[in-house]
Amino acid sequence: FTTAAEARSVGVHWLFAPVADVHSNPANPIISTRAFGSEPRECGKLVAAFVRGARRGGGLSTAKHFPGHGDTDTDSHDVLPTVSTDRRGLDRTELVPFRAAIEAGVDAVMTAHVAYPALDPSGTAATFSAPILRTVLRDQLGFQGVVVSDSLLMGGAGSAVAARAPELVSAGVDVLLDVSHPDVALSSLLRAVADGSLPESLIHEAFERIWAMKLRVRGGAPEPPKEARSLARDIARRALVVEGALPSGRPPIVLIRPHTDYPDPTRADAVEILGSVGSTIHPVGPDTAESDLTAALEAVRQAGACVLVLIVKPAAWHSFGLLPWQARFAERIISDVPSVVCCLGSPDADRNLPSPAARVLAFSDVEVSVRAVADLLAAP
Repeated sequence: FTTAAEARSVGVHWLFAPVADVHSNPANPIISTRAFGSEPRECGKLVAAFVRGARRGGGLSTAKHFPGHGDTDTDSHDVLPTVSTDRRGLDRTELVPFRAAIEAGVDAVMTAHVAYPALDPSGTAATFSAPILRTVLRDQLGFQGVVVSDSLLMGGAGSAVAARAPELVSAGVDVLLDVSHPDVALSSLLRAVADGSLPESLIHEAFERIWAMKLRVRGGAPEPPKEARSLARDIARRALVVEGALPSGRPPIVLIRPHTDYPDPTRADAVEILGSVGSTIHPVGPDTAESDLTAALEAVRQAGACVLVLIVKPAAWHSFGLLPWQARFAERIISDVPSVVCCLGSPDADRNLPSPAARVLAFSDVEVSVRAVADLLAAP
């Protein structure tokens, strides 16, 4: 509700959320914390709750990325991934949250630039696949709303996508997102209708679905709740997972971030916030000098303990995980002194590291999450 109401208050009607993927592959470079979790039914409950809340808040919701992007180990921003799970497995896992979203009345479904041979043996990406969009999504799951493609600028969509607009509409896409050359897409659609290769009725059907969706957001929207900020703080605190006993005192903090070169308006100043707890803090980015690494190691060895903060999260067109030398550096710290590993982002960020003395999972590096971790570390 709060997300939709705040979006409406600044003129945004259509939310490209919720993510209905299941975090079933810890090596997934692009879904990870964007999913609600790794258990399909629990994901389905939360997806449905988001859909219902968005409607109460005056917003349109979108379940993505159909039929499920959670079990990939490559990023569809770069290449076309393949999910090789059979149909029974897809029904038990990937499709569960989408069924829940449809039952809750989701307004739109976004496609995945992913191939699913069990649903379409041709290996075509779901975005271009009538067997997936028309047979599975519409006929079998009963979805009657708007189908929107994922960004057509992504590598998984292929090349010369604008000229393939008729193919997209024929497959079942109503809204083409991020068309690089709209004029090419439009002329391609007009030619296809004129030469009979694309039935004009499909254009009208897509328009009717889009128009019906637009009509659902006419009029005003509820005011965003004044307690939204406190709600965010409460959610961040309650989301923390602590495994093991935290050390006493204020051991040094080593904060490792593999990427700093992509725009991320939600990212908080973790160095400043975590530094406020009274610990010395040693940032380790992709270009940190060897002398700074040596100084950080010396500090944690003198203290006899360390809080090792890892900010690893999905980001388009970036590798996922610590840089190899950062992973070796983190392993060295954990081997040298009792360490608390704090994951501000993916809970799988440390999956290839030795077991630490304790773990803290925050699932995010937005301000309220970082402050929740800072408060935890500062507690007596």
